[in-house]
Amino acid sequence: IFGIISAYLRKFLRETPVFEQMKKDKALEKFPLKEVFKKAKMGIVLSMMITWVLTGCIVVMILLMPSYMAKILQINTSIQTYLQIGGILLICLGCIISGILADKIGIIKSCVFFSVFFGIVSLLYFNTLYRQNADFNLVACLYLLVCFFSGVMNFCPLIMSEVFDAKIKFSGLSFSYNIAYAIAGGLTPQLAFFLHSFALDNLSNFWRFSLGIYVFFLAIIALLCAFIFSYLNNTQRTYSQ
Repeated sequence: IFGIISAYLRKFLRETPVFEQMKKDKALEKFPLKEVFKKAKMGIVLSMMITWVLTGCIVVMILLMPSYMAKILQINTSIQTYLQIGGILLICLGCIISGILADKIGIIKSCVFFSVFFGIVSLLYFNTLYRQNADFNLVACLYLLVCFFSGVMNFCPLIMSEVFDAKIKFSGLSFSYNIAYAIAGGLTPQLAFFLHSFALDNLSNFWRFSLGIYVFFLAIIALLCAFIFSYLNNTQRTYSQ
């Protein structure tokens, strides 16, 4: 149904003035994907990295953790569903706030802010969850807080829309996002389940942080993306060079 609606709405869309001018000047690339590989290697790498973060936020925090929490905390399906809905609402709010911050203080500073707190709160959350006799109320509050700072995934489109020149933007963005999401989306559930199971077998030692370390690593990746974007932003060359 949504596909049909999208196809219908497509006829009301118009190209941007920049693209229309490029078409008029015949400045469009005949084989844009070739130019992406030739001139936009850094843009591809950066885009794939931040897409990895987005995938982890959705797959781990929204799709997997509610069911993992239900088994650990022994809560019923209705409470699990409420937690998941709450997580979705908070991640939406996080995306809105991160977007507002990006407009106010810039993409780089706001990405650093969300990345740092995403990493810190995620460690607190997993530390509270993967232990004997975990407290439901504390786990639930920290879960919702992690979901809010999962709004760091909003920097995926914000950064990707800036790292490619206009004439190769669509090809570069679509290639990087689709390939990265396919790889990360395919591997993340299996990896998360393995780390979750490993953590449950090691609740009395450091390895109970197994899944938490992975999510913290995603925060490091997001932070690294902000620094790479800052580097590209401060050089004289274009983003895609």
